[in-house]
Amino acid sequence: MAAPAPPPALMEELIGEILLRLPPDVPACLVRTALVCKPWLRLLCHPGFPRRYRGFHRAPPLLGFFHNTPHNSVPRFVPTARPFSLPDLIWSKCEIVDCRHGRVLLHCYTAACLMVWDPASREQQYLSLPDDRYMDLSAAVLCASDSCDHLDCHGGPFLVVYAVTKPWNEEILSRLYSSETGEWSELASIQVTSSSQPKMPRASLLTKDALYFTLHEPNHILKYDLGARSLSVMDPPDQHMVNIVPIMAEDGGLGVAGVEGHKLRIWSWRVCSDGIASWAKDKAIKLQTVLPVSSVLKGRNVVLCFIENAGTILISTSDGVFTFEMKSSRIRKVCNFGCFDTVFPFVSFWLPGTQKYTARRSPSGRLVWYSKYW
Repeated sequence: MAAPAPPPALMEELIGEILLRLPPDVPACLVRTALVCKPWLRLLCHPGFPRRYRGFHRAPPLLGFFHNTPHNSVPRFVPTARPFSLPDLIWSKCEIVDCRHGRVLLHCYTAACLMVWDPASREQQYLSLPDDRYMDLSAAVLCASDSCDHLDCHGGPFLVVYAVTKPWNEEILSRLYSSETGEWSELASIQVTSSSQPKMPRASLLTKDALYFTLHEPNHILKYDLGARSLSVMDPPDQHMVNIVPIMAEDGGLGVAGVEGHKLRIWSWRVCSDGIASWAKDKAIKLQTVLPVSSVLKGRNVVLCFIENAGTILISTSDGVFTFEMKSSRIRKVCNFGCFDTVFPFVSFWLPGTQKYTARRSPSGRLVWYSKYW
């Protein structure tokens, strides 16, 4: 009896649709798929595939987060996308102050300058600070292209905003840098109390043409208007809350989140019909209903930051770091150790054909994929 005929090969268009559905938060999956056969490699490395892939998944995945530590034994980058990993990032006398739109912003405090680093293109640009005598600094980096969808920001124009305090001066100063002009803007300033200094360093929030930073007690919020290039200070929703973090509310405006006791509390800034704006309490979620009870009750729980365009909050517990999706209340553990005070999420699409990869064996024998750009 003759052997049955082999099944017909899938059309290339159908294979392409299948490849689009590979998970973006496991970059090594795409690399392994590219190694299966030459036709698949050709599809994945086609110039149009990255654009289709980003358009299909929309929100860039969380690949890991940066954090500052005085201990050399702890890496500054913690991967959350397995088994993708990155080499340790060590810069002497520098600290990470922001991460957004594919770029990382570092503060070189001994040289009074900022460094904008694009990991994908390996470009580094140093920016000397006009105000060279300051005590505390917060800063933010963002894409400056109006036509960009911010799904793959690399190599284009960018903006940097910093806010500093002068020694023995109850005033916050701020400027904006444009890579297109290569110049800093005129100085913006605002008077504050001695306790309202920028909280250093802390992840900022970008929403509706404004940047938001948190200040020290009593947790005021500093707003930098990108259009007007002006500063203003907003009172917190609860004077007794500590470590509040600015987040994007459901309407795209400003919100804040913080942990009080064993509850995650969320507020949003709303403007009433009479034009008066105030804080409105949105949610009070018992952490033990969404996180493992042992994680909640064992130690300190902290809201670390908000992942823009993903509607996700990062929460640190004694048992590790968890992501909390605000709309679905979905929880996912992304790190097995916690006790962080602040982190800077790195979100990006890491695709074959846009980065070069190499494989190495970890001490445990696990195969780990690295991007050669790192």
